[in-house]
Amino acid sequence: MYIQPTFADADAEYEESDFVIFGAPFDGTSSFRTGSRFAPDALRQASYNFETYNPELDIDIADIKVCDVGNLDLGCLVEECIDRVWA
Repeated sequence: MYIQPTFADADAEYEESDFVIFGAPFDGTSSFRTGSRFAPDALRQASYNFETYNPELDIDIADIKVCDVGNLDLGCLVEECIDRVWA
């Protein structure tokens, strides 16, 4: 069974969140090496290795209400992708 990865500590409900994050996996403008479409999920996986507390800012990101709504389904046309991201 495949489970959509989520950003670490981004477990707030949409309505109660302070911030909402989403992935925009898109390779449509790559001219040589593709792969940027994998970045959103790679960032989510790497987020489990982040230290949540930042002593310089004296903030713990685990205390911030964040909702990860997953990746957008962008298709392949650049104009459509831009419209979906800004929607």
